[in-house]
Amino acid sequence: MDHDQASNFGDNDVEKPVVEIDIKNACDASEYACLESYLQKLPGTVSVNLDRTRGVAHISYNPAVTTHEKLRAALQRCGYECDCYVRVGSKAQAGHPQGGTPDQAVHAAHTAVGGREAAPHRDHAAMDHGGHEGHGAEMVRDFLRRLVVSTILSLPLIIFSPVGAMFGLPSMPPFGLSIGLLGFLLATPVVWWGGWPFISGAWRALRAGEVNMMTLIALGILVSYIYSVAATFLFSSGYCQVNGERCHLEPVDILNSAILYRQVATFG
Repeated sequence: MDHDQASNFGDNDVEKPVVEIDIKNACDASEYACLESYLQKLPGTVSVNLDRTRGVAHISYNPAVTTHEKLRAALQRCGYECDCYVRVGSKAQAGHPQGGTPDQAVHAAHTAVGGREAAPHRDHAAMDHGGHEGHGAEMVRDFLRRLVVSTILSLPLIIFSPVGAMFGLPSMPPFGLSIGLLGFLLATPVVWWGGWPFISGAWRALRAGEVNMMTLIALGILVSYIYSVAATFLFSSGYCQVNGERCHLEPVDILNSAILYRQVATFG
């Protein structure tokens, strides 16, 4: 191969189209790491550059093997919500899109994919890149909302637990409710609504053939919850007691709320 041929090969390599994927519902650095590994394994992927602070991936791909529609569909099959924009690869920085104004980027991308519409959902010129940060802010607000509600639902369980008894608080719930039934009623929304980002994140990782921190968190929450519910309604004939020791659902709520607080503190 002579110098001119090598030069042309290099130009073609760096000018491969780049798809910019704005990922909306990944919520942990470990989830981004697994997602990056998953994207790198997809057929036709040349390189993956994932900005974990903004949730934006730039994927350089071989248009003879795959398309931006296939890449987006692969993410959607794993449960990820995303917006997809086709860009032209940068000659100066392989795997990243070219600079320039949004109008120029859209025109170049249309040319690179044979005149086909590059951004099927909306025109790239209308996209404000500050919106990437907007997804992160919305995620923090969502975590904060779940944290506040989960904390409020956890307080009665703590009040009627041995911790509350240490401070002279009543040990039995009002209205004739058993502590097991009250724990079930309050812990269930905390686990399944408050902890849904972790459970859904673990499910997405499993669908992508990966395991990450979301998998570990979801496993801890669900095992604790399922064991406590079984102990409440199955093992002890309706009274939350196993081997003479009272079992509690409040640790599940506290664990879930503590992890939500960690997410808010990390991303906020």
